[in-house]
Amino acid sequence: MLWLLHMKKAAQTQKDKTLSAVEELAHMTKRGFDHTDERFNEVDKRFDGIENRLDRIENALIKKHDYEIADLKRRVKDLEDLYAMPSKK
Repeated sequence: MLWLLHMKKAAQTQKDKTLSAVEELAHMTKRGFDHTDERFNEVDKRFDGIENRLDRIENALIKKHDYEIADLKRRVKDLEDLYAMPSKK
């Protein structure tokens, strides 16, 4: 009977050690995911900054192209007026 109690206690101790190891592994895995999540948040912030910069560049280019197109239209109109050519619209 004493031997049986000793075996049950040994089995429980082994079970406790296994649970402890599994719990430690779960905590390590969680810490790894938490760290990865923090890094993705940092990357997201950087991409937001890059996206904002690209939007500003795009808007500046569009504004410049619009100005150049308007200027070319004005210059063509001046040439048409100079040579008395009717506008083709």
